[in-house]
Amino acid sequence: MKKLRGRLVADAIESTSKPYIHAQTWAAPAAEDTANIFSMADPGDTSTAFTLTSTVFTPDFPRTIYLYASGSTDHISACQAVMNGTDIDDNTITETMPVFTVNAASLVTSTKAFKTITSIVSPKHSAASVKMSVGYGPSLGLDRMCEGGVQAVVGAWKTSTGETTASAATSSDTDVSLCHINFNTALDASATYGCWFVTDDVR
Repeated sequence: MKKLRGRLVADAIESTSKPYIHAQTWAAPAAEDTANIFSMADPGDTSTAFTLTSTVFTPDFPRTIYLYASGSTDHISACQAVMNGTDIDDNTITETMPVFTVNAASLVTSTKAFKTITSIVSPKHSAASVKMSVGYGPSLGLDRMCEGGVQAVVGAWKTSTGETTASAATSSDTDVSLCHINFNTALDASATYGCWFVTDDVR
């Protein structure tokens, strides 16, 4: 489902693609965390693959997601999990996560910003007792597509203080889930964060 977005001219959304600067804010986004969405308290038998589908996980904002493998670290395999969910426009998205580091506690981060997580297909590890957890990643999803990576963001702030060091950002002109910003100032679950970025998204 696409939402109509773009530059407002004469009380109407422009129907042609022309670059403009858009502002977006996030009120009190939670700090990044390796286990604040889901944590397997009892590792159990992770020597077989399993799928987490018991509920829909909804982060505070569309954002990147952490998967963390720990527990019996000598049982962690160099394998990949698959995350399924939706993007900020409620489109279905999926991502094969990066490879876990063999025989070591391993944190991997999605490249897409997920609005919801509908299932996670966990890989098979070499033996039992690997603990898997899911948490908030460091980057917040932008609400429209843009180009230019970090150059797309022309300014960022926390509360009323501008960031003096450029935020890390990724962008795409075809996939809004790949458009997100990692603020230079760590998220703290209390302040309002915001940025200006260049877009020609007129959906």
